[in-house]
Amino acid sequence: MSTIKASSPPAPEFTAYTGKDFRSATIDNHWNDPPTKIFSSAETIDVEVDSQIIHKVISETLLRCQENFKAGIQKRMVDDTTRRMNQLLKTIEDHGIEMDVLHSLCKLCQALEKREFEGALELHVKLMTKAYDNQSQWLVGIKRLIDLDQKINQ
Repeated sequence: MSTIKASSPPAPEFTAYTGKDFRSATIDNHWNDPPTKIFSSAETIDVEVDSQIIHKVISETLLRCQENFKAGIQKRMVDDTTRRMNQLLKTIEDHGIEMDVLHSLCKLCQALEKREFEGALELHVKLMTKAYDNQSQWLVGIKRLIDLDQKINQ
């Protein structure tokens, strides 16, 4: 009987020197790094559109509040809120707000525009927990703006 030997491919030659020095190697990706697509949101954020919506809604709401509250403590609250909202709009123009905060603020403004005050207040609470350290001045103003607009619509 004859035995048939399976032919295997020849073993690659081993070379000790590859021409690359391990000390000058750069690590592009660590073995334990998750892919970046995990952290990116499925929805795209259009900063320009968000900024325009925020500016439009805040301006209209401030104008409505200024027309309805012309005297007393409410007028002082409107004046202070106007100052805070102007600060917010300037920060947006200077691109001083993170994308996720800007997007959440846009959602809040859309809820405010639809007169969904409960939804706007929920979004405000989320913004307070997310961005209070950096954005406390205008966050207080947004809360007052929601409250003032809610008083007008009662």
